[in-house]
Amino acid sequence: LASCQPAARPVNEMQGTVTMVTRLLPLVLLACSTPATSNTLGLADLTLELTRGQVLVLRHALAPGGGDPSDFDVDDCSTQRNLDSAGREQSVQIGSDLRFLGVNFSKVLSSPWCRCLETATLMDVGKVETVSFLGSFYQAPPIGFPKAATVQALRDYLGSNVDACAPPQLFVSHHVVVVELSGFAVDSGDGILYDPVTGTSHRVSTDRIDRTKQVPEQQAVLMPTGCPCPRLAAALYAIGGSVCTEAAGAAMKECPTSLHLRNAGIDAATAVQLACALAEEVPALQSFSVSYNNISDAGAVALVNAMPPTVTEIGMVGCGISDTGGQALAAWARTDAAKQLSMLCVEENMFSASVQQSLTALGGSSRGSGFAELSTLVVSPQDEPPPGYEPVAPSSLLDLLHTECNVAEPAIGGCG
Repeated sequence: LASCQPAARPVNEMQGTVTMVTRLLPLVLLACSTPATSNTLGLADLTLELTRGQVLVLRHALAPGGGDPSDFDVDDCSTQRNLDSAGREQSVQIGSDLRFLGVNFSKVLSSPWCRCLETATLMDVGKVETVSFLGSFYQAPPIGFPKAATVQALRDYLGSNVDACAPPQLFVSHHVVVVELSGFAVDSGDGILYDPVTGTSHRVSTDRIDRTKQVPEQQAVLMPTGCPCPRLAAALYAIGGSVCTEAAGAAMKECPTSLHLRNAGIDAATAVQLACALAEEVPALQSFSVSYNNISDAGAVALVNAMPPTVTEIGMVGCGISDTGGQALAAWARTDAAKQLSMLCVEENMFSASVQQSLTALGGSSRGSGFAELSTLVVSPQDEPPPGYEPVAPSSLLDLLHTECNVAEPAIGGCG
């Protein structure tokens, strides 16, 4: 998660258990970025399946023949095997379908071979950059690139230049590169969805989509031009359920200053996705609640470290947080990122008496000069919601205080 933290609030500002918990996050990222189990994905699937931190690797579009002529020059298209008219039409169609589906790429990288560059350019889904590690090694040098060096450079890039919180990248390359990464043979214009964290792949077919058959959930993820918080809205729609769907609709209109996602079906993996979107797009959040979601330690740490310095209230009641997460929360609350924090509700988690004491010690003005006074409410460990409890997303700070913190009267100025 460090890659999606704002510079002003890095995870490593916290000591001890925070460092330990952040080591758990790659496991969460594995869970939320591993491709689906279907044999072959279509482009229509990518609106939901193609998530941050993954790479769509496509073989160039139709180019009749095989290999390249003996007089091949990588800088001279006239000496190469190139796209024919069908390949150019295929490239345009693939790009058009991806744009229709709302799939955005953080980078578009291409092999220096002209058939790859033309495919990427005609797709028109972003500025195209040429990189040698996507070049072909189908033929030996001097026509092809050296295989060992090319593959090593590709793997080095995937290991250090794919941000788990960034939109996916698009690679346009050659059949041999796709096979090297996945073991899959693919047709011209098709490819794989590759996860650099797990090293797993799924075939992707780029056959033309039927635009009349897109389901509402897929269409909902397509953010209209000018949507102020598109990634937050997409993350919320992907979680689904009435609470997150309503919040996603609101995020399409304006970035929230208050976001209450109580009992919304959020787990550790989706909490990390949500944290990435919050860190990137929501700089003025003040009130945030994910109470009664089983986000566990990793989800709790991810979310609090995505909070902007404007945050004043956080609710994480009944979230399956243990001592590891509790100690991390206590440490974060003493950083500059939490100076405005005036309410932290963490009842009904799995804290020992010592961790409860650490959290309670944050109360009042104990955090020192420059910090807001903090009301921290901690109750007995492993509590369950009361009998007959009906979860309702709180619509105001007063509701939050009453339903999550069991406070009869507002305890913070301006809550009335």
